[in-house]
Amino acid sequence: MFAVSELPRLISAADATAMIGDNVPAEAPNVTSATVAVDADTKEPVFAYLPLGDVAQLRRAIVQGTTYGENMIRANGVRNRSRTFGYSPRRPVYRREGCSSTTLAREAPDAHQVICDYSDRLAELLERIDPTLITRGRAAVEPVERDWRLGESKLWTSGVINQSAVLPWHRDAFNFPAWSAMPVLRRNIQGGHLRIAEYGATIACRDGWGVFFAGYDLIHGVTPMRLTAPDGYRYSIVYYALRGMKNCFEAAVETAYARKKRTEREQSMAARYAAGDGDVIEGRSERDPNIGAGGGLRVIGGRHQDEFDQGETRPAPRGRPEGFDPAIARKKGFRQIGGLGQNATEAERARRRAARTGDPTAIEDAYVADLEQGEAP
Repeated sequence: MFAVSELPRLISAADATAMIGDNVPAEAPNVTSATVAVDADTKEPVFAYLPLGDVAQLRRAIVQGTTYGENMIRANGVRNRSRTFGYSPRRPVYRREGCSSTTLAREAPDAHQVICDYSDRLAELLERIDPTLITRGRAAVEPVERDWRLGESKLWTSGVINQSAVLPWHRDAFNFPAWSAMPVLRRNIQGGHLRIAEYGATIACRDGWGVFFAGYDLIHGVTPMRLTAPDGYRYSIVYYALRGMKNCFEAAVETAYARKKRTEREQSMAARYAAGDGDVIEGRSERDPNIGAGGGLRVIGGRHQDEFDQGETRPAPRGRPEGFDPAIARKKGFRQIGGLGQNATEAERARRRAARTGDPTAIEDAYVADLEQGEAP
């Protein structure tokens, strides 16, 4: 059983949006027991915090069955690493011409299957919270072929495993308007609570419990953590519906499409090399050293993923722009959308982000970036 709590909205969405990119301060949790929170005015559910029951199989898959690369940031002695699971959209900028399973499915298929199948348990709990959340979520994700959805519930397309990741305030602007589910596994670590800005909620994130919330809408972040033993950890496993999957064909057709596009790219590279562009094999062009054949969205100034989903194939800027300030990148913690760089005014960046995402504050969440491929923000 769980309690239903009515919570007033403490700050407006606009005020919460202004916090994006700032670090989340340490705060003791004020949501510590099984709870479904509803807005005091609308009576609509805004988040839920529930025990998940037996998580032994999930823990084995996450802690023992999954590897996490060296792409990390250290904060208070805690290692921040992430690994995506489920399905990934086309990303020609990374030479991924077709939608596909993430690399975890190939490297650790048994663990990946356990993680994806657990989506059905989470969907059952979400339906207990409010059946309309399932109905609305499935309606939102309807544009995505069923081949690219997780489990039997078919509610989510993708996910990320965050290993002891301290995340600043952000909104999941790249997701469909479907609630996310976030199981947490932890040992020998303090802090790491999920905060939801608009409602002043600091959720305890106990081991074996899960948080369900509208991450696409609510500003949220994670409080600082401190290890209490060398083997401590905190894994949050976030299940979500990624908007970029809407352009994927049925699986067999997608495979043929990707093969065709890959052949076209390779033929184009061969033609450039034959024309005297010797650096094309290294992924860079001597005619323009800032453009690479497979350049990635590596720094502030990357373009919105939907451009590539919609067929945009121009090379993306590569390398750090003049005036790049690493402190800004560390503060944001994510790749910023906009394509204008740090020397542009905030008004210019906001205008560009709004035009491309509908959200003038949009940032690309860490889980959208291919961290498993070493593309550090």
